[in-house]
Amino acid sequence: MKKMRKALLLIMLLTLVTLLSAESMLYEVKGTHNKVYILGSIHLMPESAYPLDKAIDEAFDASDVLVVELDASQIDQAEMQQFIGANAFLPEGTLLSNMIKPKEFRSLTEKFETMGIPQATMNKFRPWFATLSLSMGILQKLGLKAEVGVDMVYLAKAHLKNMQIIELETMMSQLKMLSSLPDSVQVDYLNYSLEDYDEIESVFCELLKAWKTGDAKKLDELSKGKMKELSKDLPGIMAYYDKLFTERDGEMTDKIIKFANNKEKHTYFVIVGSFHLVGDDGIIKRLNDKGIKTIQR
Repeated sequence: MKKMRKALLLIMLLTLVTLLSAESMLYEVKGTHNKVYILGSIHLMPESAYPLDKAIDEAFDASDVLVVELDASQIDQAEMQQFIGANAFLPEGTLLSNMIKPKEFRSLTEKFETMGIPQATMNKFRPWFATLSLSMGILQKLGLKAEVGVDMVYLAKAHLKNMQIIELETMMSQLKMLSSLPDSVQVDYLNYSLEDYDEIESVFCELLKAWKTGDAKKLDELSKGKMKELSKDLPGIMAYYDKLFTERDGEMTDKIIKFANNKEKHTYFVIVGSFHLVGDDGIIKRLNDKGIKTIQR
């Protein structure tokens, strides 16, 4: 059960809404007309991780289009707040304390209070929003800053270069994905993420180590592989898997193929979360299955 909780916490680092060695999570794809670089990122990074491997910067410098999961600078704050107001809170008369065990609710209360969120407010959160809010506490605990995440660093560079920027998704599409999960899956995800909260440092170190060495197999074991194992004991967890990976990986793959094969003569630098690239159903395998060769740099 402890391994299950650890796996869920690793997976949670993906929704946060990403020093490499000889091999990295950078891939090169040559399509019919264009070259596409795909960087598997960790969306949130410690400042000590920089500078990254020079091959990544060289690939970025050789590109004229940046593709990201979403461009934070383009978020419509009013639209997002309206969505949260309509979807992040439980119906009148329903409380989070009635959906999770008393011990877990007390622990959750303590952690939210350190973030300045009172119990009365937290108790109205739907489980998916409570988990997302809990991630803010994790950022504080790890000392991570969104502005030094891989995506944000290259977005800033792209804006300085006046590069074309393409979003694969939007903040709204990601929020809708999270909020559409069945309540039972939301509760499982919140409970187990909460229980391993105190071990987040070691969990993140294990994840970062695999990323630094470009160990795609290990990243798959830590994410998709573990989640499939969890499905044996956690009812409905594969519904989460399908939303988080199956559907999105397929959609991202189709878009990357279009970038590689269109006639616009561009070099694309694509940044997506590393877990989307790995596994038998990840983007790299999907590309290879469609006859598109990928080279890990």
